[in-house]
Amino acid sequence: MAKLILGIDPAQLNTGYAFRIDNCDVVVGSIKGIENIGDVRDALSVLLAEWPNLELWAVIECPNWSGNGTKETRSAAIAWQRVLQQTFKKRRIFFVDPRQWQSLMLHGVPGQGTKERSIWRAKMAGFNPKNDHEADAINLMMYAELRSNEMITTGDERGNAAKLRKERKR
Repeated sequence: MAKLILGIDPAQLNTGYAFRIDNCDVVVGSIKGIENIGDVRDALSVLLAEWPNLELWAVIECPNWSGNGTKETRSAAIAWQRVLQQTFKKRRIFFVDPRQWQSLMLHGVPGQGTKERSIWRAKMAGFNPKNDHEADAINLMMYAELRSNEMITTGDERGNAAKLRKERKR
């Protein structure tokens, strides 16, 4: 069964997304907020027409703390979740706090802030993100891929991150 791996960095103003089917090329883009979410849904529906048994593995960034802009980001994340639930019969959709995926994917990456480090990490993986939203989506997609391959779980992801770093050094 083919797997669609999807990473989404949702926001009210700019949303980044990145996806791949199995080992095919990665599609990366960004849209203005959630008002154009239907365009992405339509594109995903075309993929489903070609691969009717496509299984979705999606990771959507969703902060679990209160602060400036988090309410809007959470509502954008829920809007994405609903679209994906309506589009895919076979799906696994995970919300992940930014601090969780960043601690795994950006550990040891040079740079001052998480935006700079996320862009650097995406470029080192061979991508050319136009902005930090696309870079975050690329990193979230790679994070989703790790989850789909059971290299990390919903449990203690920091403990698994340490194990993963050790495996990469071998």
